[in-house]
Amino acid sequence: MPVSKKQEKTFLEHEYIDLISRKVTEIAYSHGYKKLLLDTIYKTSKFKKVKNFDNSSLVSFDFAKEKNFIKNNGILSFLSSFSSQIKDFPDSEIQKLFYIGKFVESVENSSKAKKINEFSNFGFSVVGNFDHVTDVELIQMAHEILTDLGLECKVRVNITGCVDCIKNYKKILSDYLRTKKGALCSTCAKNVIKNPFSVLNCTNKACQKIIMEAPLIVDHLCESCNNYSLSVVEFLDDINVPYILDPKLIDSEGIYNSVIYKFEIINNNDSYIIGEGGHFTELASSLSCNHKVCGFDLNFEQIIKRLKDYNIPINIYNPDVYIAQIGEMARKEVILLFKELRQQGISVYINATEKKLMKQIAEAKAMKAKIMVIIGQEEIQNKTAIIRDISDNVQEVINFNKLNKEIYKRLIDKIFINN
Repeated sequence: MPVSKKQEKTFLEHEYIDLISRKVTEIAYSHGYKKLLLDTIYKTSKFKKVKNFDNSSLVSFDFAKEKNFIKNNGILSFLSSFSSQIKDFPDSEIQKLFYIGKFVESVENSSKAKKINEFSNFGFSVVGNFDHVTDVELIQMAHEILTDLGLECKVRVNITGCVDCIKNYKKILSDYLRTKKGALCSTCAKNVIKNPFSVLNCTNKACQKIIMEAPLIVDHLCESCNNYSLSVVEFLDDINVPYILDPKLIDSEGIYNSVIYKFEIINNNDSYIIGEGGHFTELASSLSCNHKVCGFDLNFEQIIKRLKDYNIPINIYNPDVYIAQIGEMARKEVILLFKELRQQGISVYINATEKKLMKQIAEAKAMKAKIMVIIGQEEIQNKTAIIRDISDNVQEVINFNKLNKEIYKRLIDKIFINN
C-alpha cells in the first residue's frame, strides 16, 4: 500500500525531530549536562505567584478539587520539575541540565474557536553559583547546535544588569518617552509609564525614530554589572562566537533579567527568531527555586522550517562503514559482520532488506560513509568481500579472514589523511 503525502510529511517531521534531538543530546553530554525528565501535569495553584502567567493558553482540567494543566511552557516546566525533583543542594554546587519535551497550548483559530496546538521545545539550564563563563558556554552550545545542523545563526546579546540597574533604567527610559509621548503610536503612548520596555520593540516608523535616540541601558549599569557585561562579550570574542550587541534587547515580559540573548536565523534577507535565553532567577524564585538560574529555550518547529528553507538534507546517521549485500546467503554473512564491527567500536550501517545494489550504493553516498563493504553470492563462495572507497569509487577484493583488519586500517588512514 503506497504511503500518502500526509504520511510522508509526518515521517519527514519525525526524522527532522530525531536529527535535532540527536544533535542536542550529543552537545549536551559533551559539555557535562544531564537530562531532566519534565513532569507532564502541574497544579495551577503553584503558578499563581508567577508574573505574567498566561492562563488563557493552558490545556487544563479539574482533578480532586485542584485545577491542573498539561505542560505548555519549556522554562516554567523546567523550573517546576527541577524544584520538585531536585529540592536541595549546596550553594557551592552547580546543576547543569537539559530537556527535550512536547508541550500543548490552547489557541484560538480565525473563527475564534479553541483548538489544541502541540509543539516541541528543547532547552539547557544551569542552576547554582555560576559566572559569565556559563552564559558564554550556553550561547556557544546553542550556536553550535544550529550551525552543525547547517543553519546560519546570529546571536543578539544584551546585559540588562541587576534589579537596581533595570529599575533605574526603567525610570530613565520612561522619563525620556514622556517627553516624546505625542509622537508615539497610541499603543506605545499607553505603555510609557506602565511598560516602557515594550516601546523598544515597536515597529512603527514614528516610534522607531524616537527609539533610535533613546538612552541605552549599557550607559546606566552599575560597576559590577558593567564588568560582567565586558567579561561576557570579551569571552565571546575570544572563542569566535559571532554576536550582535543589541542595547535595546530587553524582555518587556519580565522573564529574563541581567543577561538576555536571542537566536536569529537569516535567510534571503529575512530574519527569524527561533529561541531565546538569559538569566531568569526572579522567575525561579516565584516557583520556590532559591538559586541563580540561567538558560535558553529553542523551538523544534521553527528550526525545522528554517532547515526546509535552506533545503538541508536529513542525515540521521553518518556511519564510517556501510555494508551492502546481494542474495540470501550474503544477508546472513553481513549481519554477522555488522555485529563484529559494532563490537570493535566502529560505526556501521546495514540495510538487510534492500535487494538492489545500486540503491545501497546511493544510500551509502547519501549517508557520507567512508567505506563500503559489498558481499554477494560469488564472494560467499570465494570467502572474499569487496571494499569500495566511497570518495573515489575504487574497490578491491579482500580475503574474508583479513577483512576486519583491512577495514580498521583504512579508517585509520582516512583519519590521518583528513587531519
